Amino acid sequence: MFSKLVAVCLLSLAVASPTPGSQSNTISMTGNNASGSQVQKASITGNTASNQFNGINQSGNSAFSQSNSAFIGGNNAALQTNQIQQANNNAVFQNNAAAIQGNSAFNQKNDIAQTGNFAHVNQQNTASVLGNSASNLQLNNVNIAANWAKNDASSVATVAGNHAGFAQSNTANVNANHADNNQNNVGIIAQNGAGKGGQNNNCGINGNDPTNQNNACEITDNKTGGNQQNGISVTGNFNSDSQTNSGLISGNQAAGNQDNFGQIAGNHGGASQVNKLGFFNNKAGGNQNTGANVSGNTALWKQFISMTGISKGAGGYFAPKQSSPPKAGAFAARVVAEKGVTRKHHHSHNSHPFAHHPNSHKSVNDSSASSGFRKLYDRGDFPISVNHDTKGNKINWKVDIEKLDYHHYLPLFFSGLCETEEPYAFLARQGIHDLLDRGGQKILPVVPQLIIPIKINLGDGIYYSQQKRENIGDLIQETLEKFELTGGEDAFINIKYMVPTYESVLSRV
Repeated sequence: MFSKLVAVCLLSLAVASPTPGSQSNTISMTGNNASGSQVQKASITGNTASNQFNGINQSGNSAFSQSNSAFIGGNNAALQTNQIQQANNNAVFQNNAAAIQGNSAFNQKNDIAQTGNFAHVNQQNTASVLGNSASNLQLNNVNIAANWAKNDASSVATVAGNHAGFAQSNTANVNANHADNNQNNVGIIAQNGAGKGGQNNNCGINGNDPTNQNNACEITDNKTGGNQQNGISVTGNFNSDSQTNSGLISGNQAAGNQDNFGQIAGNHGGASQVNKLGFFNNKAGGNQNTGANVSGNTALWKQFISMTGISKGAGGYFAPKQSSPPKAGAFAARVVAEKGVTRKHHHSHNSHPFAHHPNSHKSVNDSSASSGFRKLYDRGDFPISVNHDTKGNKINWKVDIEKLDYHHYLPLFFSGLCETEEPYAFLARQGIHDLLDRGGQKILPVVPQLIIPIKINLGDGIYYSQQKRENIGDLIQETLEKFELTGGEDAFINIKYMVPTYESVLSRV
């Protein structure tokens, strides 16, 4: 029921014919260049219409020191879309701030995207959807993705204090960002309210890549007069030193049924790693299911795992080992943005925050469902698609392979070798072939990052039906041999240390 209502709302917003009350308010700040400092401020406030679009675009700007701020607030309409995009900006020091606050409508969609921005030193991204109200349906989406800082980076996505009279969907994602040094990623969904139509709260921090990393997702103190689903996903993050991953679902209330699910999976911490999930003081008037999954995470030295708290209400539990966790965070198929963005900020992309992708929603205990590769592909974080022709399937790369950040993409493709379902199995295998064939000198520096996914998948022994019918273990063995033959005099020692079962290819020559 919820998904149908959302579809009707979106259709009304997207295709409503022009009326005397229609209004479009747009501000564009694009393609500007400054050798020194650059400050760009844009605001759309206090407008009223029956059918209203408010949009701010700050993209493709460059400067030494850069500050981009955008604000949409105090607007009123029956049908309302509020959208801010800050994308592909370039600076030595960079601050991107966006807020949609205090708007009101009957049906309302609020969307912020901060993507593909590049800072030569430090970067700060803040995106907030705050205190907006809709009498009927409301969709709030914040996405901070594919940004790159050469030193430190901080990304905070917040959806808080919003209210919908009937049904509400709240999403806060921080995905596929890179920092050469320290990175702080935070997603917050708090104190939002919805009526009898229900509420969907989804927070994700996935596929980020710094040296030191702190990832935190919080879903707290949200209320609905109907059913409620709260989902946290912290997956596929990689760093070479210390990593802290935490998820908190606390103080949420549903008059109907409530599903709470938290997942920390497929993350890699170098020296140390801390993974924490907490469920506290959640209440349901009907049934309540709580599921927690911490799996497939790796750390070279120290690892601490904590799962605490059982929700108060009917039926709260921690899922036993072999059980399937309850469905969480999905009244409809998960949001996917079509992207052509690489770690290099120059490639443009047109994303639609409410585009749907045919996701299977499998149990996280299923090995194929839990791979970081699958999750990131389903979220649209890879610049690839399948090209079908008479000679067989191929990967259509939306960017030049030679321009890709191999430190980011190659390990992710290797993590997909455990996949047995299509198109994931084909994309992971063929993607590795393409990257290795055209990587040249970019491959060898990435070898240490590849050892972990190779070790996990080595000897998997699972056969899958492809035209070449390759075995995963054989493919990995051949890749290790290639690394040994081309990686220099210390290659074998490094491989043997991480994969003790490996035997030198030179001993068999």
